[in-house]
Amino acid sequence: MTCAQADEACPHIPGALLRVALPYEDPGQYDKSPQRDAMYTRRSREIATEFAWLFAQLAS
Repeated sequence: MTCAQADEACPHIPGALLRVALPYEDPGQYDKSPQRDAMYTRRSREIATEFAWLFAQLAS
């Protein structure tokens, strides 16, 4: 999950051993800003870094 609304609306999955929510601020607020590209890149890198860490933890 990537936003608070998704976390709140996430269904319970029977049999799941773990549920992980990684909420992120939506960069859409920068869509009409000169910072748009930088903010989308920043958020993408943040998500990639945290998911890489999470997957490494799950693999160990």
